[in-house]
Amino acid sequence: MISRFLRKVAMLLALVLLLALLGHAEHVYAKAALTETKTVLEGHSVVLQSTNETTATEDITGPEVTVTEFMTEPETIAGPVIVTLTTSSAQGEFVPQLVTAPVALRSLGLSGQELVFRMNSLQAELAEHHESYPIAPTALSAEPTPQAIEKGPATNVLPIDAGAGSPVVVVQNRELNDSETGGLTSNVGEPTVATTQDGVVLFTANWFAAISKDNGQTFTYLNPFRTFPETDDQEFCCDQLTLYDPTHDILFWLLQYVQNGSANKIRLAYAHGTDIRNDVWRYYDFTPQSVGNWDNEWFDFPDLALARDHLYISTNSFATRGTPDDEDDDFARAVVIRLPLAQILANQPLDILMFDRTESFSFRLSKGARDVMYFGAHDFANFGHGLEFYSWPEDSDTVNLKNIEVEPWSAAAPMSTGPDGRAWLGRADFRMTAAWVQGQEVGFAWGAAQDANFPQAHVRVAIIDANGAENRPIAQPHLWSDKFAFAYPATAVNNANIVGITIAYGGGGLAGVYPSQAVGVLRKIDTGYVWQLVAVGNSDSGPADGWWGDYASIAPDGQNPHIWVASGHTLQGGALPENVVPRVVFFREPLPIEPSDTQQSIVELREQAQTLRDQVDLLLQKIDELEQLMR
Repeated sequence: MISRFLRKVAMLLALVLLLALLGHAEHVYAKAALTETKTVLEGHSVVLQSTNETTATEDITGPEVTVTEFMTEPETIAGPVIVTLTTSSAQGEFVPQLVTAPVALRSLGLSGQELVFRMNSLQAELAEHHESYPIAPTALSAEPTPQAIEKGPATNVLPIDAGAGSPVVVVQNRELNDSETGGLTSNVGEPTVATTQDGVVLFTANWFAAISKDNGQTFTYLNPFRTFPETDDQEFCCDQLTLYDPTHDILFWLLQYVQNGSANKIRLAYAHGTDIRNDVWRYYDFTPQSVGNWDNEWFDFPDLALARDHLYISTNSFATRGTPDDEDDDFARAVVIRLPLAQILANQPLDILMFDRTESFSFRLSKGARDVMYFGAHDFANFGHGLEFYSWPEDSDTVNLKNIEVEPWSAAAPMSTGPDGRAWLGRADFRMTAAWVQGQEVGFAWGAAQDANFPQAHVRVAIIDANGAENRPIAQPHLWSDKFAFAYPATAVNNANIVGITIAYGGGGLAGVYPSQAVGVLRKIDTGYVWQLVAVGNSDSGPADGWWGDYASIAPDGQNPHIWVASGHTLQGGALPENVVPRVVFFREPLPIEPSDTQQSIVELREQAQTLRDQVDLLLQKIDELEQLMR
């Protein structure tokens, strides 16, 4: 009896060891500790530090820090240069406001036709405010000529019914109908989506919002014009974002309001815990005046991202020229605002830090950050082949900047037409729309025009080692095809540390495809990185106005963070805004296996399995010897 018991123990131990071995092979991922750059700012002296401790210092006569001045003589500083920049406390007071009327009641307002008329008017006014060249550095007049590069494999998009060969499993692919969108769809859809651990799904777009309380099975239309109060002659329109913080169970909803000639606001609404399902919303308002004491400026094109202890908002700011006409506005600055999550959770006034630069445009915040928020922008002193790579540690009030050299790309107007001859990239430009953190690797993605290397408009990618000494990416796995164009990527990292993506694709002329949506993952293979995509929505027309974009979203699902939830849209039955069909897509990997930089080969696994068998045999032999002694 004892020997049978010992044998069972031995076999159980063998099983545990075998599972541990397999788990080690499939689930090991090296996590690197992020270290803070030890550079300093003393008065108006900026100290530059390279990897070999060689430093250079130059005095600045004013408070503005122009990094490009120091980058003009790289031969005097060996290695990549890191510049430490200061942040500032915001100027105003930020007190949460409770929405007293129920959301369902506040959603009542203008009729459908009145709203459509107002939407069209506002969209016409805002048509040009996302300028392609908001800054005019001399480098733009000498765009680099693309040189022959190693493009890597073309990005394939498998059909919706790919079946067992699909790189991902689509769990749910849900279209929103007219009653759920209020009929207020747009070719410039800008859809975003977030899900909570309680099964609430919030979907936002350019002109509408919708909420589901049954895991996306049904949605209820929300009117963003009436859900929250309007003040200061600033009505809502049009950028919206949503984001969920699973650690603190907070659902965020950001809305941008129209400028009135002197300013505008971005409103951060939030609900947490049971307030989410009960429609209890609070909000903070941010204006250029309250954030930075900037008169006659207005915010545009925001972004949202989370780190361990803070929520980050990025936005551009434009000078109003004292009129509500956006078309004559000049770019003023790019801004990042940092908000303490603990104060939001406690419904307290905010103590926020702000970082701004007049030399940078359209910061993109990284998804998946923890101890350090990384963000990026194009380097206008080296436009077309340079990036600005920023890091802002959670426990620091300084921001570190490193300039990165990437493969040359073209910022010319992207050209792409579908089978009906309609263009669809009329609004596309070079702004980054995707950034992610995967371990110690930080990735950025942005749209680029067709050139000598790439016959179609495509998406450039740069993956940077956050702790590396090099001023070049460790990989540049671009998304491209000879057959059609890619645009408007969005990325997120799930809790298995895998990068997921949603992206628009289309064009290729008469033999091409209409604007469509794909989702997928970024894989590490023996030869490098590869994007694996599958279609989730195909249009049957191009847009009548030639517009798409300006962004979409993807995030880990609030209930199962192995799964991604992504937003997108297609055109069905026509080319007009009313033919736009928004969609929510839940997808996952075929198997919930984490990637590993140390994954072992099948041969190694078999060898270790055999060693384990030998050890088990030896253990059983010892049990037999013990049994003989006991007799």
